[in-house]
Amino acid sequence: MALHTVVKGDHLQKLAKENGLTDWRDIYEAPENAEFRKLRPDPNFIFPGDQVFIPELLPSSPFTIDPGTHQPFEVSAPLLRLQFKVTNAFGAHPLVGKDYELSVLDQVFEGQVPANGIIDHEVLATATSATLTVTPDPSGESIVFQIDIAQLAPVDTTEGIQARLQSLGYQIGEIDGVNDARVRHAVVRFQKQHGLTVDGIAGPKTQAKLKQVYGS
Repeated sequence: MALHTVVKGDHLQKLAKENGLTDWRDIYEAPENAEFRKLRPDPNFIFPGDQVFIPELLPSSPFTIDPGTHQPFEVSAPLLRLQFKVTNAFGAHPLVGKDYELSVLDQVFEGQVPANGIIDHEVLATATSATLTVTPDPSGESIVFQIDIAQLAPVDTTEGIQARLQSLGYQIGEIDGVNDARVRHAVVRFQKQHGLTVDGIAGPKTQAKLKQVYGS
């Protein structure tokens, strides 16, 4: 058993797999993680710096197989729920009904963007990136998104604000955690568009709206 400090790219299913556990719930529902559950009521969102207890792996029961016999085994691959919202520039409108293709490792998912704009699939927990291709219309040029899985910083950090604004179409440039003029300019544009007090400061109200529009 150990106390683990979450780093960028971690998610509970990944931590479970790395520590020989069957399911992310083995970690999240451990009694030692009661305070962690209060901090992160949605297990899909954990962030760098979080402290999470990793329980011990229980010993498995031994079994025997008679010589000359065959014994089938079924192994289930741990899965990760990948969910994101697809909208036009600045998050104004979901791209409802548009064809999409999502490629993750050897998995390929195809469909149309639903009414809420949220694409939702279970993918292998070993995935660290994905490619989403959206075709606006039969004659239009496809839009390709490169997705880094479990890389989003909290919304109350400059890096998290930068990443969300960039994904929504506000040109930030490098996601470097520096709160400079380019970030303040993007925050002003976001505040104007969503009827917030325009001061260029991503305070609690701006963070809450940004989280709502972005989806997390």
